[in-house]
Amino acid sequence: MKRTRMNYITLDGTFKKWLYTINIPDETFGIEYGSFDYWDEATDGDKEYINGSLTFEDGELFAYDGVNALPDFIIKEIAKHRKINL
Repeated sequence: MKRTRMNYITLDGTFKKWLYTINIPDETFGIEYGSFDYWDEATDGDKEYINGSLTFEDGELFAYDGVNALPDFIIKEIAKHRKINL
């Protein structure tokens, strides 16, 4: 599900055992920051909860923090709205 809140596009969804939320900045110029969270649906995040930051420049994702490798399902969702250059 896509929703817009102040200065962000927020994407909520599910992938296999994961629930996720991704916040992508509305702005597409300069340096902007977003975030992602995903957690196991079975325990609502009690066993597994992962979050991190996303860094965009001129609307393009170029860096992230919080995990060694950004999961493909997160990358695919972001790619629907912004260019990816990792």
